[in-house]
Amino acid sequence: MIKINMLPYREMLQKARVNKQLVIAAVILVCVFAGIGIVHSALKGQIKEREEKVAQLTKSIAEKEKIKRQIEDFKKKKADLKRKTDVVEKLASNRALLVHLFDEISMRIPQGRAWLTSMKTTGSELELKGIALTDEIIAQFMVKLEESPYLDSKGIALVQTKMITKEGIKLKEFNLKCRISPPKITLDDESKTDKEG
Repeated sequence: MIKINMLPYREMLQKARVNKQLVIAAVILVCVFAGIGIVHSALKGQIKEREEKVAQLTKSIAEKEKIKRQIEDFKKKKADLKRKTDVVEKLASNRALLVHLFDEISMRIPQGRAWLTSMKTTGSELELKGIALTDEIIAQFMVKLEESPYLDSKGIALVQTKMITKEGIKLKEFNLKCRISPPKITLDDESKTDKEG
């Protein structure tokens, strides 16, 4: 007798295939999501690492900027101190120059025939105001000033003279302008000064 299998085996095979495909798809999806998770966590780790590196570099830059500002402040202070020491040195050298200059003038003014009433320095200019008995005495004084190593012989000029009367005596009031020119010190002069000291 013929046996007929009435069981729906084809449908069962098809269901089994569909179930197998669903399981494979689920496994693939799980693997894909796992891969995405792994890549995501790896990228997140790299991002965190880079952010830490950026933070370190930012901190390092901030420290270097602070050092740079300190260096700039130091340079400003150094330049300010240099300017101040230059001023002090210039004042010290000018003081010595003025002492020599005033000594020169006192030695060159005709004693008892001319008197200074005012001496004023402005930069390298010297203004002398005074009284003399005559124009000739003023001229003698100018000639003697031209011989001074502390004055420029071409820079001495008579600005003004006028006749005045003081206690019944007729005098000449004068105003001279001179250019200060300190003498050049040579090596021979310095060695002589060293030997004398």
